[in-house]
Amino acid sequence: MLTALAQLAGPERIGRVMGSVAAVISVGPLAGPALGGIVIDSLGWRWTFLFTAVIAVMVLLGSLVVLRGQARDTIRLDLPGLLLLALATMLGLYGLSRGSSASGFDGITIAALAAAIVLLVGFVLWARRRGDRAIVNLATFRARGFGPAVTVMALMGAAIYPLFFGLPLYYTGVAGLSATAAGLLMLPFGLGTLIAMPVAGRLSDRVDGRILVWSGAGLGVAGFLALLTTGASTPLWHYAGIALAIGIGLGSIGSPTVSTIYRVLPAPLIPSGSTILFVVNQLGGALGVAALVVLIGAGGWSPEVGTAPFWLPVSALVAIALTAAWLRPRRALP
Repeated sequence: MLTALAQLAGPERIGRVMGSVAAVISVGPLAGPALGGIVIDSLGWRWTFLFTAVIAVMVLLGSLVVLRGQARDTIRLDLPGLLLLALATMLGLYGLSRGSSASGFDGITIAALAAAIVLLVGFVLWARRRGDRAIVNLATFRARGFGPAVTVMALMGAAIYPLFFGLPLYYTGVAGLSATAAGLLMLPFGLGTLIAMPVAGRLSDRVDGRILVWSGAGLGVAGFLALLTTGASTPLWHYAGIALAIGIGLGSIGSPTVSTIYRVLPAPLIPSGSTILFVVNQLGGALGVAALVVLIGAGGWSPEVGTAPFWLPVSALVAIALTAAWLRPRRALP
């Protein structure tokens, strides 16, 4: 879907288009945790999987209708490359997820991660041989400015996914809130991204996107530093204000960075760029969640753990601010 939108928008309008799309996507984090908390409190946790399955079917049916009229290329599918990349990604995510569970980094986890690395190396060798016929054209990484932008999105995954996973645990385990209250407190974060993403996207078509990324990273760091001072006695409005600030900050990073990715790529490399963007964002998120679970420990996020794990997203945002220096400024783009 992002590939089709990027090709239709063109480099001059990519910021506003991606900002609008990101704003719509942010409705998920806005509504999901709150609805999940209500479902858990009223029906039980097993019902969340049924609701997820229903939504997945709706998305599948909707995509069949929306994409029916899209033009189709006659390029032959790179099936070996697809299998290598899919298996490498799957085993990598599985290994990181298992490593963050009670099983830890046991033999199975290490074997899964090792197999993922071997498959990834095999994919790179295969893709180099296939060239522009590979499912991911490695020439994409040679596009000036692409590497730093993808790195920022990987770090974004490392900052956002632990947020979705960890904040509700912190609210219930340390702040002593119910599952419903913990879910509702994710609403301000979603509202912040809903506000920031379209605005930052439009601005990235006119100003240097690095300024937006630096501003967003600074606001996000300030929000997480504020969380380090919270506890069981912190009022709800305080949590809500912090979540809103973090949402605005992260939303101000995502839209300009994704816009930069599509702006620096020539049209033939946009599909490969979309694939790489998705994979690195997922892997970054899985790595961030695994690191967070290690910091929390097997006993869960308890008052003894405190707020120390919030240093993880702070570190990710500082790394984003440093990496943003290598993003291509808007005025330097063709």
